[in-house]
Amino acid sequence: MLLCPNHVHACFHCCLLCSLLCSFFFSSFSLPLPGPGFDHVSALFLASFLSSFNNSLHSPHSYPPAPVFTEVRDLFAADWKPLLDSITAAVGGMKGASEASRTANVQCDLRHPSSHPSNGGEALDTFDLFVFSFVLHENHAMLNTGGKLNSTCLVREVLKTAKLGCFVACTDAGNTMWPCLEEAAEENGWRVREGGGFQPWKVKMGPKSFVVMERVDFCPIDNNRIPKSL
Repeated sequence: MLLCPNHVHACFHCCLLCSLLCSFFFSSFSLPLPGPGFDHVSALFLASFLSSFNNSLHSPHSYPPAPVFTEVRDLFAADWKPLLDSITAAVGGMKGASEASRTANVQCDLRHPSSHPSNGGEALDTFDLFVFSFVLHENHAMLNTGGKLNSTCLVREVLKTAKLGCFVACTDAGNTMWPCLEEAAEENGWRVREGGGFQPWKVKMGPKSFVVMERVDFCPIDNNRIPKSL
C-alpha cells in the first residue's frame, strides 16, 4: 500500500497500538487517551520501514518513503483538532518519513452522505484505506434499517464509490453491524473477512470483533467462491 508513487490516502479514527508507539518514541506525548489520527503515526513508521527495506534489497537504487495523507473524519472534529495538531507536530520531523505527509481534520456524520452539509473532505474514490474504529456499533440504530445498511449513509457510499484495490477495516465492541455491512459490501464487489466473534479468525487482544474488506469488483460477488487471501 505504501509503495505507490502517489499519496497514500487513509481515513482513520483511533488506534491503541499507535498510542503505545507514541509513548515509546515521543517523550513529549503525555496524552492519557488515544483518539482520531493516531493511525497516522503507525502509517508513517510503516512507510519508513518499507522504504528502508526496499533500499536494502535494491541498492544502489533509492526508494524514498511514500507520503501519507491521513484525513480524520469525526462528528466532533473540532474537539479532536488539538490532539491531531499535536500528533502532526510531533511527527513533522520524524526521521525516514516523507516531508510531504500531512493530516486533515474534517467534520463527518456517518449517518448522512458526503453531499450533506455536515460532511466534508476529499472524494471517497481517492482513498486507499478506510478505518471505522469503534464508531459503527454505537450508531447501529441509525445505520441499520430493517436489517439493511441505510441507503443514504456515508458507509454505504464508501462501499459504492471506493476504488478497486481499496481496503476497509472495521473494529468495534460488538458485531451487531456486520451482517448488514457484509451484505452491502458483497453487493458492491467486496471480499469480506471477519474476526473476533466470527470464524475463521480469533482476536486475543484488542477489539472484540472486526471486519476487513477488499474491493475486487464493481459488481456483486459470491465470497464463498473467492479464495480468502486476506
